[in-house]
Amino acid sequence: MLKITVCGVKGGIMKTTLAIHLTAYFQQLNKQALLIDADPRNRSAVQWAQSQQALPFPVVDDRLALQFFERNKLDVVVFDTAGSADPNDIEVLSKGCDLLVLPSSPDAPSMASLIKTLKLLQSFPKAVYKVVLTRTPPPRLTGEIAPEEADARSVLASLKVPVFKQSIPELKAFRHAASGGTLVSALNVSGAARAWECCVALGREVQREVKA
Repeated sequence: MLKITVCGVKGGIMKTTLAIHLTAYFQQLNKQALLIDADPRNRSAVQWAQSQQALPFPVVDDRLALQFFERNKLDVVVFDTAGSADPNDIEVLSKGCDLLVLPSSPDAPSMASLIKTLKLLQSFPKAVYKVVLTRTPPPRLTGEIAPEEADARSVLASLKVPVFKQSIPELKAFRHAASGGTLVSALNVSGAARAWECCVALGREVQREVKA
């Protein structure tokens, strides 16, 4: 069973959106996937799932996870952690999964919080982690990435931090999915197809990373 943890070091970085759509990616590969909401303050993933009950995979509160494990055979488990992970929990989170996915938007406050966490992770030699840039400006018509994303990638490269090639852009379709309790792939709104393409591309990178 593969365990993937999506860990946010700051709020507002599409952490739950990412966790939900990564779980959806593995589910559409005919894998038995489960999303565990491990954010006791907000339970955003559980609320998303319960609002319309339209997600094609189960989402459970972490307090009920053991019961679910006992009754079901699972291939992939994705954990959606607290919105701002406590630095003291980072080592535990990194040890308890096959891959720690760290979303961050490219703005200065988010990058500062991310870099602080990365320095901590680099002190754990066995930690397997990778950053995904979120809420990035959509690519230009030329195909070039926006300066904000380019600058963030340059900073992370200078720190020798592993970063996914695919970013998750700021698209209204993601907000529509959250408010509707569904996936962007189920929407017929502007940007939805593009949003899902980005999720699939990221999912493939994650899949290669964990050799699923």
